[in-house]
Amino acid sequence: MLTCAGAAWAIAALANRPGTPAWSYGVVALPVLALLSFGVRCLLMIRRDDGLRPPGLNVIEGAQRGRRVGVLFGAVFAAEIALIAVAAIVLSHAGRPLLIPVAVVAIVGVHFVPLARLFHIPVYGAAGWLLLTASLVSLLIVDERLRVFILGLAAAVVLWASAAVVLALHTGGGRAQRHSRRNLEHQWR
Repeated sequence: MLTCAGAAWAIAALANRPGTPAWSYGVVALPVLALLSFGVRCLLMIRRDDGLRPPGLNVIEGAQRGRRVGVLFGAVFAAEIALIAVAAIVLSHAGRPLLIPVAVVAIVGVHFVPLARLFHIPVYGAAGWLLLTASLVSLLIVDERLRVFILGLAAAVVLWASAAVVLALHTGGGRAQRHSRRNLEHQWR
């Protein structure tokens, strides 16, 4: 999800930059392909290693906790969508459509903060604060199209870097895999 969202922001950045050469869209595909390939590799590694399941996990207890996490995630996601819709409507009616991406990046950033705690993935919190900061700092750029371009690229980089870190820490081998196992065991307590 992080990889695809990063690609969407990179494409939005390029689309809002007049005179963007066609080849630059191909450059966006490079990190996307790299991250997707890395993700598939990590999923295949997980499939081979069933040692990531915490010992003595009660299936019913696990399902109940999973449901609770799902409900909380749904609430965070619903609030995010509602806030984005309200911001888009308000900014559109105010005649400031190029501020919509600024608001969206800020809202998406804020939504990552509770997800960091909910999923026990601190990288989400860091990504959230970076996105919120990028959104606020982008307001210093007077040229609105340049603002959208720079903010879109910044959001893409933050999301792609977050995807890479999450994949490396939570699905990788060796020390990262032990870290992931500890996170899962902590999550199930």
